[in-house]
Amino acid sequence: MPPSNRTKLNISVIIPAYRRPDRLVRCLEALCAQTLPPECFEVIVCDDGSPVPLAPVVERFMGRLRVTVVEQTNAGPAAARNAGAARALGAFLAFTDDDCMPAPDWLARLADRVRRYPEHLIGGAIENALPGDPYATATQLVGDAVVAFYEQHLVTERFFSTSNLLVPAAGFRRLGGFSTAFPRAAGEDYDLCARWHQTGLPSVYAPEAVVRHAHAHTLRSFCRQHFDYGRGLLLVRTRMARRAARRITVEAPWFYGHLVTYPLRRGYGARGLGYACLVVLSQVATAAGGLFEALLSGRRHGVTEPARGGGSCTGSIGPGPLVRFSVVVPTYNRPAQLAACLDALAQLEAPAGDYEIIVVNDGGAPVSPPVQSGTHAFGHALALRVHDQPNAGPAAARNAGARMARGSCLAFTDDDCRPDPMWLVAFDAALRTAPDALVGGRVVNALPDNLYAITSQFLADFVSAYFAGGANGRFFTSNNIAVGRNGFLDAGAFDMRFPLSAGEDREFCDRWSAQGRPSTEVVGAVIRHAHPLTLRSFARQHFRYGRGARVFRQVRADVGRPVRIDPAFYARSLAYPFSHATGFRAPVVAALTAAAHAAYAAGLVRQARLRR
Repeated sequence: MPPSNRTKLNISVIIPAYRRPDRLVRCLEALCAQTLPPECFEVIVCDDGSPVPLAPVVERFMGRLRVTVVEQTNAGPAAARNAGAARALGAFLAFTDDDCMPAPDWLARLADRVRRYPEHLIGGAIENALPGDPYATATQLVGDAVVAFYEQHLVTERFFSTSNLLVPAAGFRRLGGFSTAFPRAAGEDYDLCARWHQTGLPSVYAPEAVVRHAHAHTLRSFCRQHFDYGRGLLLVRTRMARRAARRITVEAPWFYGHLVTYPLRRGYGARGLGYACLVVLSQVATAAGGLFEALLSGRRHGVTEPARGGGSCTGSIGPGPLVRFSVVVPTYNRPAQLAACLDALAQLEAPAGDYEIIVVNDGGAPVSPPVQSGTHAFGHALALRVHDQPNAGPAAARNAGARMARGSCLAFTDDDCRPDPMWLVAFDAALRTAPDALVGGRVVNALPDNLYAITSQFLADFVSAYFAGGANGRFFTSNNIAVGRNGFLDAGAFDMRFPLSAGEDREFCDRWSAQGRPSTEVVGAVIRHAHPLTLRSFARQHFRYGRGARVFRQVRADVGRPVRIDPAFYARSLAYPFSHATGFRAPVVAALTAAAHAAYAAGLVRQARLRR
């Protein structure tokens, strides 16, 4: 895209599509008729694994729209929207569906709202385009009744459908996008709105921004749709309750009274009673879907019973059910930190396909029963296994966890880290878009009053920024990375010549890039690192990093790729705190950075002497 056009681009319209070429044509025709100047928006159609590719349909519009096709294997609308968002250039993301026809002024109306509310999530109005279809009309009446209830009771934390939703791209990415725990078109939009509000972000309703929804129904498809809504609704409420550490809540009885009587108050005459009966039927189907999901979740999240044994894994490590992610946590004699880590892992939003946790006890004291129990205080069951091995270092521990993993993807963190709730969902979205990539998240210091921990995190951030986009690829710390299991093993896993917690992640990232494999940063995958340091432990940490760096240089030399030292690296690292810290902390952190480099150099010398 030419730079001159890109500067004008403001909104990216994202349309997930599956199988329905005729409806997609109507949607794209409606977007061609927008009154907003065409240079102000782009359209991204994500083909979610349609049996007959939709690219030829979209290509017919390339002369009339700035339109792109993204193709993926079938993974559901949430994953499709995330894939589209990953390609978006606009500062704002507008979502609609392939069975919707936006009004000609839809984008212009949304743009007007954006000028007044640039940080808001904005939901527009949806109209039924099939008034002769009683099931489509009843579905629309349910949605209208919810909006009317919000208006009547002045509800500020509102739910908006992805048929007509606009969100700032930066805020969307910070949240990690749509949760792929919702494989169907049911609940993923409610979940996004709930997470948006729970982080304190604002929203606003824009009834003047209209799309017309043309979704024909039979009795069977009507019941199936609301059954799926019930399944999605229970997942949303469960996740909301877990994040807020409270019980699952439902609407008050008068909400359902409002819902059922709403058609009788809309001037439909005798037909109003029929629509009211269909609304009742929709709520019965919704309740049945919620009950089904509750029963299914009970089976899916059964707790693995612990068992002890040297060099063994808690529970069976045989064939077992596969999951999407295996989270591997190496640990050594830090039970309190491990308990806090597992507490955070218990509160994760589960990606589609769910996850398991593998704790590798690297020769430390036996893991205490409260940590092994696998049941979180809020009642969320963990698929948890504990593997014991003789002390061999974190590289060997992570490799042991990877070998026994049932997940198609691996996510690595450390026992002194606490992942944010959307950690795995963000990784999942990135790996569905780029399944062969190594992805790394953002590490935040969880001890803002500890100057030594602050300095260590500043140094890690600087190193990551220094290598970003360079010829040697990205550098990610091993407490926040994810990768496909097969790719990890094919690349050779972590090099066990690194016996300390130092250098093994740098070497793996370097080797990964040297093999021509892609890597990318996922800013929405956040962990909080709580590693308290004193001056002595700070110096020891960076001394150890120096030893690991010496091993790394030897490994590179052995394969004919000697490390070249860049003196500017050290000068820039000393300047980095002055552009990223405030007040008295900048010179203090710079001084501690210099001390860290001195300890690092001592570690290099020490390791070189040991090799002799």
